[in-house]
Amino acid sequence: MNIHVLPEQIANQIAAGEVIERPANVVKELLENSLDADAKTIDIQFRKGGSSYICVSDDGKGMDEQDAHLCFTRHATSKLKRLEDLYALHSFGFRGEALPSIASISKTTLRTCDNDHLVGTEIELIGGEIRSKNLCTRTRGSTFTVEQLFFNIPVRRKFLKSESTESAHIINGVRLYALAYPNVHFTLTEDFRQIFSSPTCVSLEERVDEIWPRRSCKHWIPLKFDKHAVSISGLICPPGYGYAGAQEVYIFLNKRPIASLCLLGIIRECYRTYLPPKTYPAVFLFIRLPESDVDINVHPAKREVRFKNEQILRQYVLEALSTALQTHVKTVESLSIIPQKQEAQGICNTTAMDKPFLGPTPSQWVYGGKEATEDVRERSNFQSVEDSLQLDDREHEVKTTTLQDDIKEQWNIEKIQQNIVKDCNLAHLTFLSVWQKRYALYENKTYLLFFDCKAAYARICFEKSLSQLQQRTLYLQNLLLPHTFTLSPLQSALLKRNLGFLNEQKICSLRHLNENQFLLDALPQCIDVNKASLFVENLLLELDNYGKLQDRLTWINDVACLLAKQVFLSELSEVRVAYFRQELSHCNNVVTDPEGNLIWHILSVKDLEHLSLHVQKI
Repeated sequence: MNIHVLPEQIANQIAAGEVIERPANVVKELLENSLDADAKTIDIQFRKGGSSYICVSDDGKGMDEQDAHLCFTRHATSKLKRLEDLYALHSFGFRGEALPSIASISKTTLRTCDNDHLVGTEIELIGGEIRSKNLCTRTRGSTFTVEQLFFNIPVRRKFLKSESTESAHIINGVRLYALAYPNVHFTLTEDFRQIFSSPTCVSLEERVDEIWPRRSCKHWIPLKFDKHAVSISGLICPPGYGYAGAQEVYIFLNKRPIASLCLLGIIRECYRTYLPPKTYPAVFLFIRLPESDVDINVHPAKREVRFKNEQILRQYVLEALSTALQTHVKTVESLSIIPQKQEAQGICNTTAMDKPFLGPTPSQWVYGGKEATEDVRERSNFQSVEDSLQLDDREHEVKTTTLQDDIKEQWNIEKIQQNIVKDCNLAHLTFLSVWQKRYALYENKTYLLFFDCKAAYARICFEKSLSQLQQRTLYLQNLLLPHTFTLSPLQSALLKRNLGFLNEQKICSLRHLNENQFLLDALPQCIDVNKASLFVENLLLELDNYGKLQDRLTWINDVACLLAKQVFLSELSEVRVAYFRQELSHCNNVVTDPEGNLIWHILSVKDLEHLSLHVQKI
């Protein structure tokens, strides 16, 4: 007989391999049990990255003696009674595998008491076997102590990362639940050093300030969206404020932190014209769905979820973020230092206190002094929600936040703004000169203002082209001599199929000369004639994408972006710069170009002082 039933201890250790990958998973499971027990205060302590000691204590419902014994039995749960309950889950843990799995690979102690008893119960387990059961004194709630994790599975212990890396996973995980439950008092202590203590908070901004002391969300964009049974809320970063990786994208579904490549793609799509290429925004996104519309029982650790109607959710998230960003940009425009549509006296028509947030200043990019440097070193240990939920550590090391991104986060943007505009009269900026044939420089007593004319022109060209393409009235310039070009057979076949379409859409004027040769008679007005070949090559790429997408609106937007990328900037003068400013004031977005690069840059006297100190230290 070859088939046999595994002993319970081995079965629990195998289950532990699915549920418990590292100490952070232990903290997660215990923390979720505390939240399911309606705890209002949760204290988490750990040592040596969690491999030596983890203690999670709460003031939840607690357990009596019988429940305390049963909770370490496999598939024992208080959260499911019938199969239908799987489709209306209101709790975190429901499989009944976490506690027996944890106990089977550690030395675990439970001290618990409920409201109906004057004394509590203490149970000690080693390797999943109960060694002692006693009465103890404890107030209402439970305390789980897990020591010597993986002591009986040395192979698994070898695969743990460094203490700092394992600590980072725990810290980041606790922060996620602290964000999701602002009505719970969280305390986190590492090696007898308190990381944070956050009492009950009224708002998300307050919670962020407490668990990330050197970060400020006061200038972030609030998110509020309700449609049908879907609710979306949170905070999103303003345009021009991006990161090298997705470590600052936090997604919560029904207060559960999740990793969703689908939603991450939607978020990046919303920020496509508000951030530079290959950068990610910072987002706290909270989604509320009916429990029956989502399946969280896909992964043993519940990292991934499955939506009943993913397409509708994508549409709602896209609408919520796009609306919030557009509203923010319009608000910036109304307060902006750019002349309003009815006015054209100069670059500044607002008072000093009306100056908007135009993105991080140079001091946030490079400098931060001793405090910021120490915090950067500390944050280098903290890993992203994406990493803690789905990426390998080695992959995260490549995506670790750069120095520029870290310093951005450390500086209090509001204080920097106040320092810049404190004694400034924005109505008296003086034009200095044009620099690098691209930037217009303005000054007053406190700061220099750099106006990126190419970025502004790209934004103007994008919005005008978008409007004209929608109406098929794009302005074309006729070439004195038609431009002749030869394509490969594949490119030629693609262009032949779409020749009539391009001419009909008035994107350009093209003719087929012979087998693989074509003539370009006219091209958009904003394109440099000397770059006609590049324009055609990029147009062919967009044609190929259009064939895959079959979406005219996306096609028009992509072509408008293509035209904006290839704008030709001739010699600049003060008059031409003023023209760009005036034209920009009519755009929907006056902060960034179509690729998300900032149009306005500020360099204050304080920035120059920091630069001087930095150079001296070097």
